[in-house]
Amino acid sequence: MTDMPKTSKDFGQELLDLLKDLTLQLTNFNFDEAWITAEQLHKLLSSREEKIYLTAQERQAIFKELDKCSYYTVNRELKALRQQLLVR
Repeated sequence: MTDMPKTSKDFGQELLDLLKDLTLQLTNFNFDEAWITAEQLHKLLSSREEKIYLTAQERQAIFKELDKCSYYTVNRELKALRQQLLVR
């Protein structure tokens, strides 16, 4: 990762990109890569000394990505896949 984003828009985009990467890595069970991405996400969030202001659209996009990688969502998807395998 390069320098800290200079604008709130850049920050929001980088945050969203990291969340998308983390979601993909977790749902694909790439835990080593997910660990590195989570560390980058932590560094990005803790590097900001001033308050973070995001638009409602940016917040919704973040919540959507977080929901994709939640335990319950992933568990529901795995359960559906198991059911499909049992039916076949």
